Amino acid sequence: MRPDLPLQRFTGVDDPAKPDHYVTKTHLTACGLIPGDPVAVIVRPKQRKPIYLYDRHHAVPRQSSSAIPRSTTTHQPPIACAACGTMGTHDHRIILDSLRTDRAEPPAPVCAACFAACAAEERRIAVQALRAQAQAWLAACVIVALKTTDDDDPDILELGVIDHTGTVFLRQRVTPLWEPERPAVALHESTLAIDADAPDLTEVVPALAAIVHGKTVLVADQDDIDTLINSLDMRDHDPGLLLDHATWCDLLEPYSDWFGNWDDRRRRYRWEPLVPTHDVIGDCLALRARLQEMAAWSLYGGCGIGAVALPDSLTPLIPR
Repeated sequence: MRPDLPLQRFTGVDDPAKPDHYVTKTHLTACGLIPGDPVAVIVRPKQRKPIYLYDRHHAVPRQSSSAIPRSTTTHQPPIACAACGTMGTHDHRIILDSLRTDRAEPPAPVCAACFAACAAEERRIAVQALRAQAQAWLAACVIVALKTTDDDDPDILELGVIDHTGTVFLRQRVTPLWEPERPAVALHESTLAIDADAPDLTEVVPALAAIVHGKTVLVADQDDIDTLINSLDMRDHDPGLLLDHATWCDLLEPYSDWFGNWDDRRRRYRWEPLVPTHDVIGDCLALRARLQEMAAWSLYGGCGIGAVALPDSLTPLIPR
């Protein structure tokens, strides 16, 4: 709007002095017209924002996309699929990391058929790698579960440890540093008075360290490892006695990746519940059951069976 343009003033849309061809921008837009500069304004008492009026005679029709000459529209020329060479407008070019010849370059375009074949084979290879990892863990590992005070800075209430065969190595309640929250009290039946005779966490650490020494230790998720470290730090006890002589792993991420429930918005697999039972040994056995599930069964069959029959042109595109 030109700042030096004089505007007529009216008291309302039904002002007798207002010409009929002075209308609002909303009215012009509904009629498929683009307004020019405002020619008048409606000002009412106690009105916070003015309502501008436009001359219908100065409005121009809005041009639809179908009215644009074809020569001015963008047109993507056919390109060759990086795998099979088929010419077309290939849009699948952002997911397959294996198509990158150089990590600094964008992925190459592929046709829909090659994209589906490569994606299925990459998923099969990823699942079989997770299955092999689960089989290795199931052959020799120790599973640890914790119960905590369930507050913002949780302390440990109980520890449970089993081996890969399900044999119980340790089940021990410990005295927390402070009174647990009410939900934790109701769920775990643990208070300072109830656990007054239980040992402190530092007294349990030597037995736990002897069990996990040199082993692969599985917990439900990374939060359990962080809670264990934090609980020992609050007691001025070095967590290295437990962490430095064992390999600690969480099962939540591998199991979720194996389960394969993809989240398009977050661009990752959704976290899958590991069936907590609110009992440390029950939780350990639930984790072992999830591990057995990963190790024993695969949607894609045995390790030597492919998801699809890949042509020779696609074989170099799949990372091995």
